[in-house]
Order: sequence, then structure tokens, then C-alpha cells
Amino acid sequence: MFRVGQEVGFLKEKGTATILEITGKKARIEDSDGFERVVDLNELIQLHSTSFGIEEDIIDPEVQKGLIKSRLERKRDISRQHQGIIEWELDLHIEELVESLSGLSSTDMLLRQMATLKARFRKAKDHRVNKLIVIHGVGEGVLKNEIRSFLSKQEQIEFFDADFSKYGSGATEVVFHPNW
Repeated sequence: MFRVGQEVGFLKEKGTATILEITGKKARIEDSDGFERVVDLNELIQLHSTSFGIEEDIIDPEVQKGLIKSRLERKRDISRQHQGIIEWELDLHIEELVESLSGLSSTDMLLRQMATLKARFRKAKDHRVNKLIVIHGVGEGVLKNEIRSFLSKQEQIEFFDADFSKYGSGATEVVFHPNW
């Protein structure tokens, strides 16, 4: 899954690193501050923000088998319409997307979250939704950064922090402008 020379992020800390060497379940890395250290591979996540395309869904088939909750079970995927404005809310907390976390690496979780975002983003554009609220949580900011990297490459939208009084700092609001 990981390879020498690959840029990675950390599961429980901020920043990025480059893998210098992989030995068993450990990797020698050089972090963004130039320091070398050895870490467990399960503390690293793959970064895909340099290659996000709306049509690519990179999910390990093993992750898809039996882990995805049915649409009816996902109660936090909400659609609202008020004053002619259609607003969708998408909760990307991993517990909302899969039946079980067992066997999922941090990379698998991030890939599932991003695939869900891309699919919902496509549907929102197709259904001429005005707003999409993406709930990503606070955490270390890895998911938020990946989401915003993806959104920055899309056309006819703008995005920003969602209403703080409602979501805290754990959501991004996407506004679609089809006539731009």
C-alpha cells in the first residue's frame, strides 16, 4: 500500500512526511520539518489530494464488501428545501458510512469518506442543489484538508466554513453556481 518516496499524512498529528524506507510494519520517514524518525505504518495515511478527480473512486474492493450502510440506514444524510433553496447535508463521520470499523485502516476510512463525498457532490450537481453542507468533524484536519483540496478543483462552486453556531468548526458549506 505504501511505497518509498510517497508523501503521507499522519493519523494523529498534523503535517506530512515522505517515506524513506519501509521495514516490516514500520517506516522511516522525513517529516515536513526535515526530521527523520521511525513510525508504525498504521499511524500513516495516504494523501490523494494531488490526484482528486470527480470521476475517480479509489476504493479497495475488500473495503466495499458488506461494510457500506444502506441508504435507509443513513439517517444523517438530510435534504431540506426552504424558500426555493435546496440544501443537502452529508455527514462523513466514518461511523455513518460503514457497518464496522474492523479491518479498516485509516487510509481505507479516508478513501471511503472521499468516495462518498465525490458521489454525493456529483448527485448534488445533477439535481441542481443550491447548497451542500459537508460534515467532516474537527479531528486533526486531514479529512477537511482533503475535502477542500477536492473542492478547490471543481468549477462553478464556492466553499467556506459552515455556520459555526450550528456545526462548530466541523463542517464545510458548498454553494453551487451553475450559471457562473
